[in-house]
Amino acid sequence: MSAPPKPEGLTITFEDDLVVVRLRGDYDLAVEQYIATVRAEIAARGGYRLSLMDVTEAGTVTREARHALVNYRDQWNTPGSLALVGASFTVRTLATMMLSAARMLTRRPIHFRFFATEEEGRAWLAKERERVKMQRASKP
Repeated sequence: MSAPPKPEGLTITFEDDLVVVRLRGDYDLAVEQYIATVRAEIAARGGYRLSLMDVTEAGTVTREARHALVNYRDQWNTPGSLALVGASFTVRTLATMMLSAARMLTRRPIHFRFFATEEEGRAWLAKERERVKMQRASKP
């Protein structure tokens, strides 16, 4: 299956085992579908996902994107962590609701935190890297 076209306002950079996502504008269904392909690629590379998402210039999260994210259960089989940087109150609220719903539906831990700066997010992800590597190594 080929990746959908990259939506305008979305920048994705791969740094070893870390994917850095920068979003300008709304997190809509096209963004979610594109990022889903990125999540799958990252999981296939190392068996875990570390993501830093800068949402400083993000708008809202559309209903269609929320629905697609919560219902895409395959992504939660791979251990990982998500650092969200620069989230407004609205984005923090929506992200917490979506990720908590996914956690409840899949009965799997979903590790995410909010940070004011990218440096804080990267520092947390460095610690999380060790946790997910150990978690991955302990699976049969």
